[in-house]
Amino acid sequence: MILRLQYKDIPTTLKLLPKEGVTIYDCEVLQSLKIDESSTHKTKTHWEISIEYSENVERGIFYSVKFSNPIYNDKPGYNKNEWIYARIFSIFKYLEVSIDNFGAVFSVLNKEKVFNEWEKAKKHIQSIYKDKKVDNLIKKVEKETLQNIDTVIRRDPLFSFLFNDLYQDYGTSKKITTQKELTGHFGSVGYPVSEIKSLKPANDNDRLALVDIKTELDLTNWPTKDINEYLGSLLGDKPASNYEYNRNGHYLLNFNESKIVEARLTIQGQVSGMYSKTTKYKLKQKP
Repeated sequence: MILRLQYKDIPTTLKLLPKEGVTIYDCEVLQSLKIDESSTHKTKTHWEISIEYSENVERGIFYSVKFSNPIYNDKPGYNKNEWIYARIFSIFKYLEVSIDNFGAVFSVLNKEKVFNEWEKAKKHIQSIYKDKKVDNLIKKVEKETLQNIDTVIRRDPLFSFLFNDLYQDYGTSKKITTQKELTGHFGSVGYPVSEIKSLKPANDNDRLALVDIKTELDLTNWPTKDINEYLGSLLGDKPASNYEYNRNGHYLLNFNESKIVEARLTIQGQVSGMYSKTTKYKLKQKP
C-alpha cells in the first residue's frame, strides 16, 4: 500500500543516476482483446527478469538481461502456439543492450548470439511443426525482427517499459517530455507519442519517489494509412469511427539505490462498440 504525502514532504528536486549491480524482478503482461460481440480474449505472461547494470570503456553503459522461460496464464506447460512463441522468445533470453545517457535502450550488443540462437530455434520449431502458418511466422520474424533488431528493441513496448529514459533531473513542479515511437498496440505499426513524466509523492520513506507517466499522441506524424489497414484487417469493412487511446502508469523509484521498486503501465484503445484492446505491464523488485 502506497501512503500519499504532501509535496512538502519530499525534496523539491531529485536526480536518478545509474549504479552498477544486479536487480531481479517479477514481470507480468496482461492482454485483453475484444472484437465486435465476440468474447474477450485474455492472456497473461509472466517472467522473472534479472537486470545487471555495467559500464566500461569499450561498451559504455549497458545492461545484461536474463529472462526466465515465460509462464502463460498461470499454468504449467504450453499448448502449440504458446510453445512456438516461447521458443521464438528464447532467442532473447540472454541479452546485452546498450542504453543512452537517460537509460533508454539503444541497441543490442550481442547480436551474433541472438542470431545463432535463432538458427537453433528455427530448426527446432521446423523439426516439430511443418505447416504454412508456422513457415509464415518464421519468415515474419526474420523480416520484421532480426533484420532491424535495434529498431525493434527500441520501439518494443516491453523493452520500452523495462528501459525507460528514467535517468533524469526531477522536480515537483517540472515535467519531462520525451518523444518516442512505439509498436505493439497496432501490431508492428510504429506510432509516435510524447511521454510526460512528473514527480509525485510516494510514501513515508524519503528514499522513494513516484514518477507518474502520461502520454499524448503525436498526430502531426500519425501513420493513418498503416493503422487503418491494421484495424481493417481485424474489423473488416466498417464505417469510420473515432479511436480512443490512453497510455499511463508510474515508476516507484529508490533514488539512493537507483532502482525501480515497482512499476505499472496500461495501454488502452477502443472503437466504441466494435473493438477494444488493453495491455497492462507490471514490474516488481524481488526481495
